[in-house]
This record gives sequence, C-alpha cells and structure tokens, in this order.
Amino acid sequence: MIDRKPVTSADVARAAGVSRTTVSLVLNGVDTISLADSTKARVRRAAEELGYVPHSGAQALRSGYSGVVLMPSAATALGRIVAAWTTDLEDALNALGLTFVIYGSRGLGPVDAARAWSRLRPVAVLTLGSTPLTPEASEVMRTNGTRALLSTGEHPIEGTHVLVTGQADAGAVAVEHLVDRGRRRIGIVTPRARGLEAMGRERFTRADAVATSRGASTLELPMSYDRESAIATADAALAAGLDGIYAYDDDFALLLLGAFARAGVAVPTDIAVVGTDDLVEGSLASPSLSTVRIAFPPAADVASIVEDIIQGNRESGGITFATPPSMIARESS
Repeated sequence: MIDRKPVTSADVARAAGVSRTTVSLVLNGVDTISLADSTKARVRRAAEELGYVPHSGAQALRSGYSGVVLMPSAATALGRIVAAWTTDLEDALNALGLTFVIYGSRGLGPVDAARAWSRLRPVAVLTLGSTPLTPEASEVMRTNGTRALLSTGEHPIEGTHVLVTGQADAGAVAVEHLVDRGRRRIGIVTPRARGLEAMGRERFTRADAVATSRGASTLELPMSYDRESAIATADAALAAGLDGIYAYDDDFALLLLGAFARAGVAVPTDIAVVGTDDLVEGSLASPSLSTVRIAFPPAADVASIVEDIIQGNRESGGITFATPPSMIARESS
C-alpha cells in the first residue's frame, strides 16, 4: 500500500495560484475582505479537484468554537417519531452551519459521559433524557467549551434549556379517555426494555393517579417487545378481567392487538386498547388503534435556540413547551 499525504490548503493555494490566506478566506466563507468572483471560483475549483476539505480543528480555532452539536445515542433504538424529528433537527442545524453528531456513550454515568462527549469539544449538547445533565456533568462540559446544554424533561434544570414534551403525561391522557369510555379495570403496560423503564414508570404513576381519582382500578402489566410476552400479557389481562389497556406505545399496542385477535378476543367489545405515538401502522390496523399523539418543539425552533445560546443572544437556561399530548380516538377504544 502506498501512503498518500493528505491534501493541505498549501496544495490548493499552489493549484489556484493564490496565497493560503486567500484559500482560507474563500473556503471558510469570510466576506469581510473583498475578493474577485473569479478568484473565489478558482479556489473552489482547485479544492474540489484535489478533494480538499477544510480541517474542523482549524475552523474552530478561527471561530472560537467547534460548530459540533452532539446528541448522545439513546439507550434503545429511537422510535420513528423521534427519529424523524432528529432528522429535521439535523437539517435545521446544518442550515445554520452547525454539524449534528450522534455519539455512542451507552452505559456511562453522567460525569463519565460528559467527559466522553467533551473529547469532541461540542459547542452544544442535546440529550433526550437517556443521560441526566447533572450539575457535575454540566460543569465538565462547560469547562471544555460547551456553550449550550439542552435536554428533554418535565422540570427546569439550572443552566440547561429544557424541552418539555409531556411524554410522561401520555398515560394519564390515555386513561382519562378509557374511563370516559366506561372502562373501570385498566391494565397499564410497563415496558421491559433497556432505556424505556424510567419513562414507563413515570407514565404508569401518572396514569394510575388519574384512574384512582376517577374511581377506576389499575393493574401493572410488565411486557417485553416480543411475541411470547405479548401473548402472555394478553392472557394475564383476560384472566384479571380487565376491560381496558394502555399499552405504553403503539408498537406494544399493536403486538397486543395481534395477541387478542389470535385468542379470539373482540377489541374493543371485550377490551379496549390505547397506545402512544400515532404511528401510521396503528391507523391502518384492524381495528384502527386509538393513540396519544406526542409532539416535540419544532426542530427549526430548537436549532434557533441552540444558535442564539452559542452566539450569546439567549441565556443558557429556559424552557420551551411543545404542544401537550392529545388523544386520537379510533376503533380500538
């Protein structure tokens, strides 16, 4: 194998017949110095032909920050709703000249995770709640140049901009609906899946509180995302005489619809089922799945918040509220 030397700005400068300073000005979009359009075109053409890409570290030295917006990978695969939102966020950040990076740091505690993230010197970090932004973790990142910290959550976090999505209220909204439809013995699925347990517990607690206040009883139904667990959960629900189920999300709910159909149970005549996320598969199921829709703040708005904090035009703390969870009633309830 023949080792190739990396292309440098000096190579581009020689090919274009200009100085390295001119190459830097053109490729980094600096418009404070006037350059002829023909010169700019010559530099860009030389860079393209040589395959040269400006070094991010050098750009960071000039701008004072890296331009990297880091999001820690989730403990489990992202749901499709969240995945679509992160794609929109990436597009919005890229349009602002920022680079969106998903970083794997599963299994690390808050401070160790912050140290791992800081190796990339991100100018901003957005966590979807899988790793708490503790004061100690935040201090590690700020010491190493992170300007903006954002997290999904339900409560204010000092020095962090919190995106309130109402995730934990989904179960309460679903149970309100089930009770309004006359259901009084309600099962609440708590997922047995890494990364979902904490939210499952939050949703159960709030759903149970609503049921109690409305004179209904609840039964916790721990469930894994597989065929055998779905069948076992459906059997347990029938044995307990339940007349309604909140199934945590649409994926679990669709498994239960299949298990009930397999057992010859009529939904919603015998038992009603409600999920969360408003997946298209649920709308096309038979019966169509009732669900709780959860919204995130618009990705473009979140990207603007990140930019404002980076530029010093906004305080690092604060709260942005998404549209509250809403019930979409279909045939399954």
